[in-house]
Amino acid sequence: MFQYKIWISYILLLDSLWGIILENNEWTYYMTLLISILLPLLILTTKNRIISEYIMWINIILYITFSTYNILIWYIGFELIIIPMIYLISKGSSGIIYRYRALYRFTLYTICGGLLLLISLSIIVLALGSYNYYILILNNILNYKIELILFPIMIISYFIKLPIIPFHIWLPDTHGEASTNGSVILAALLLKLGGIGIIRWLIPILPYGYLYYRPIIIIIGILSSIYASITTLRHIDIKKLIAYSSIGHMGFILINSLNKISLKGILLLLISHGFVSSLLFFIIGFLYIRTGTRILFYYKGINNTMPLFSIFLFFGIILNAAIPPSLSFFSEFLILQGSFNIDPFAISILLLSVLLSGVYNILLFSKISFSFYSINYSTDLNLREFYILLPLILLSFLFSFII
Repeated sequence: MFQYKIWISYILLLDSLWGIILENNEWTYYMTLLISILLPLLILTTKNRIISEYIMWINIILYITFSTYNILIWYIGFELIIIPMIYLISKGSSGIIYRYRALYRFTLYTICGGLLLLISLSIIVLALGSYNYYILILNNILNYKIELILFPIMIISYFIKLPIIPFHIWLPDTHGEASTNGSVILAALLLKLGGIGIIRWLIPILPYGYLYYRPIIIIIGILSSIYASITTLRHIDIKKLIAYSSIGHMGFILINSLNKISLKGILLLLISHGFVSSLLFFIIGFLYIRTGTRILFYYKGINNTMPLFSIFLFFGIILNAAIPPSLSFFSEFLILQGSFNIDPFAISILLLSVLLSGVYNILLFSKISFSFYSINYSTDLNLREFYILLPLILLSFLFSFII
């Protein structure tokens, strides 16, 4: 069964690489490449056959959703992903009350966002008479007043998926109660539906709506990044802390000046966030197996008893803080560079989020790794965990020179 799953991942990887060589759609093929890389790592983390099957279905649904040029299939995949994700979240390790609260919020927000998206897409399809991506763009005869109405309705559904503050309430709880596999899929893959939805589907189909609301969107993105970074400084639940860190990074996607540099930066940000968030959630998941707690105060002096784990944690922290020459650094740098000439004041304020990111990442590493005393966590990383974490670190650096 495991060989069968790895073979499917290998086929998807070849298809993604072939698409990148042809350069038909950079966004589509890099997202499918990300899926193909993470799939075998996710399979390695579990010995449960049912969970493995759900992981396979999630990756297949996402692969089809990212690859499609049919807006109906895009919507079906956008909503269908909720079914296997509910199962993975329900298999979390926390108490049943907290798990079902997280499930309730995740389901409610996802369904509400999907309903808004369905209404908007139905109006667009009825007005333009086609489901094809290119026809919707090239034969767009929508009145600009209709675009001004539809755009905020559609973008809210994508804000929920990213998520962007104030539509983020479901994410920290869901990460906190989900299993390690669920958290990795949620952060590394599922959140990308919101980013791809805005960049690839929303803006090209409703360009006038974007230009009209762009100042508000930029303000929301800046406030979301700064607020999430400040919240991260005060959280003691380590999985929720990383979840808020993801929200802070996703706010950069809204700082888009529609030029080649900033769009390239957003694409790199989606890829780098997929690697780094996966790495951090894997690391914390392995630590949770040994300690049985997510509370930051219980982790003291890990570097004394788990030196290999501390090394991987250090790399995860510096990647999350966007230290050069990581892919995270180049992605954020390109976004800031591409938008600075157009919105210098906004970019200057956004630099506060970059500063706060470095602060909370340094504090996180120091609180976990260093102390005047050490607690025995019994074992360091085993060989299987080493093989899961190492590729993510290497790719986070190597992709900076490949892309």
